[in-house]
Amino acid sequence: MNYKCKVKSITLILKPNFWLSLIACKKIKLQRLIILFPLTFLTLFSTIFSASAQEKIIIGAIHAPPYFTVLPNSDAVTGLVPELLVSIFSPLNIEVEYKVLSLKRVKVALINGDIDAFPLMVDGIKAIDKVALSDKYWSANNYVWALRSKYHNGIEWESYADLTEYKIGIVRTANYGPETDRFIRNNSGIFYQSDTSPDNIKLLLVGRFDATFSNEDIIVNYNKDQTLVRSSKALYTYDYRIGFSLKSPFVSRIKSINEQIKQIEKVNERTKE
Repeated sequence: MNYKCKVKSITLILKPNFWLSLIACKKIKLQRLIILFPLTFLTLFSTIFSASAQEKIIIGAIHAPPYFTVLPNSDAVTGLVPELLVSIFSPLNIEVEYKVLSLKRVKVALINGDIDAFPLMVDGIKAIDKVALSDKYWSANNYVWALRSKYHNGIEWESYADLTEYKIGIVRTANYGPETDRFIRNNSGIFYQSDTSPDNIKLLLVGRFDATFSNEDIIVNYNKDQTLVRSSKALYTYDYRIGFSLKSPFVSRIKSINEQIKQIEKVNERTKE
């Protein structure tokens, strides 16, 4: 029964003449009518409410292609992460809605419970005790990226001390792993901070600094002509997890969410074979 049919049926049943005609009909006894009335309403309303019982989770989103792409002058969100989240939440009958915020604001909103979850969480983040993490659902390596025209083989490094001679662009408040974050704090003078990875990449392309820290998924959209080259050694491997606000009702659903993440991993493994 579709929505229009449900509404039409309810409208018909609510009309007094419908029930009066049933009473007048000799084929229907009054006792049966007394039973029929509540059962009819119970069936129709339970059908409607079960169809609309889908839960809604509010996810924080930032403009960070290809993970999240926020369309200009709009809150419409697309990208790799929304595709993955649909695969995770749809089988659980959970609808995903996005709230677009800056990286700084999304963390505060998560802790305060203004959003239910943020899906770009990694181990070692600050205030980790204030959120509940899912299992990892995606991984990506973080490298030192430079202009191929300036550093043909990329910037090679063995220890962090090797990077102190370069001017490096990073994203303000972003997490680059415990060791890299410590290096950044101890050598703040060599770092230029932008609000987003796309901003850093644009500045790198015009020669504003020597290199930028970024993961491979973010760079690929800007490097189709191989203008940028990465270090052979990775800075850090991001194991992305969904961080849930402890004030969100979805914290109690993490076990079933993790089960769905396992199903996605199985699909990805079969795809790679």
